Amino acid sequence: MLDALIGGVAYWAIGWAIAYGPDGNGFIGGSNFFSYGMEYSAYPKWFFQFVFAATAATIVSGAIAERCQFVAYFVYSILITAWVYPPVSHWAWDGDTPGFLVTLGYRDFAGSGVVHLLGGVCGLVATAFIGPRHGRFDKNGLPSDMPGHSVPLAGLGGFILLFGFLAFNGGSQAAIASEGDAEVVARGVVNTILGGCGAGLAVLFINKFVLGMAWSYLMTLNGTLAGMVSMCGGCNEYQPWAAILVGAIGGVAFICGHKLMLRMKLDDPLDAVAVHGFGGIVGVVMVPFFAYDNGIFWTGNTAEAWKSLGINILGMVIIIAWSAVWSAVIFFPLKKMGLFRIDRETEFRGNDLVKHGESAYPADAWVELQYNKEGDATGNVNPVMSGTSGERKMTRTSSFNDAFEMVPTGGALFSGIKNTFGAGAATSESMASEKDQKDKENKDKEGKSNQSYEY
Repeated sequence: MLDALIGGVAYWAIGWAIAYGPDGNGFIGGSNFFSYGMEYSAYPKWFFQFVFAATAATIVSGAIAERCQFVAYFVYSILITAWVYPPVSHWAWDGDTPGFLVTLGYRDFAGSGVVHLLGGVCGLVATAFIGPRHGRFDKNGLPSDMPGHSVPLAGLGGFILLFGFLAFNGGSQAAIASEGDAEVVARGVVNTILGGCGAGLAVLFINKFVLGMAWSYLMTLNGTLAGMVSMCGGCNEYQPWAAILVGAIGGVAFICGHKLMLRMKLDDPLDAVAVHGFGGIVGVVMVPFFAYDNGIFWTGNTAEAWKSLGINILGMVIIIAWSAVWSAVIFFPLKKMGLFRIDRETEFRGNDLVKHGESAYPADAWVELQYNKEGDATGNVNPVMSGTSGERKMTRTSSFNDAFEMVPTGGALFSGIKNTFGAGAATSESMASEKDQKDKENKDKEGKSNQSYEY
């Protein structure tokens, strides 16, 4: 939410003018600061590009989740949306006042490099400066499992992103009325879906059969997103089979990025760097190979095809260097001034309670606590969830996931049915019990009579 709120104001005030303002040069735009003199016809493009800018910033928030100070969040979100991202979009996409990468022939349709690689590099530098969460790595440097609180909510977020990518990539045509626009949009959407499919399946099977791990849903989900990131570079130029193949390569790159981050003891709770950074690299590099009719696999015997690869690699290196340098300029001073990372106690108690006064995960909603007879959140629950102050306690224990509470009308109906059949069953049971008692008494009388006769 804050990325959207902060990014909206920052991009309106400064970012748009730097990226697409008229009267600029090959490096930077030159006007429309605070939308002054901006034509209303440019507003749709402003909206679309603002979303891209906010996306670059929110990649960082995922990489340093659970340990970043609120003031640092404001600082880097403003600077990334207002300054770090806009010049790169100008270099690669502004055709009115042509950026120097546009002039060279850099190809990146929906931002594998411009958006995702930039955000991934910023997230990587931020992760290095902020350090891992307490307990993420043991004394031997081996990672400890720190699962999120809800796999279903992670799945929901993943599905939202999957659908968002369709607009992200298909909408990058920025037009629909001219001849050929619809075909480009349709190809972009279809290839984005297929790229995600190829990547998700590649990660699923590699994780199981190559790495010997379980059928991991979360790894598969992130792999799918990495495949869609890798589609951003050339989804408008691929054939469907190529989209699946490029997506699968993006999935492999994601796994490599995931493993490399852990080996380097860099803690990225959302795998944002592996998804966006490594997926972005694949997206930029694969376009010159798989672009239909003019890629290296079709025209590899020409100098132009290899020149396109060289230009894309050059653009990739420039984007990495630009975003890494400015990320260091942003995060190093924040760390030195003690404004970047929260303290240990706050990290264990949680920013939600300490900084915002609102519990993000109320004790009554924790399934782990429904079996806690004493109602104390510090019982047999993961210490990270229980906090250090004992403030998180259950207020009730008898109605977790109570369908009769959640659906009162249906609950009343089923309660009536239960009572009716319960009463009938009780009556039958009582009658059966009385019959058994009489039968027993009769047998006792018969037994006594027999004993008297024998005597």
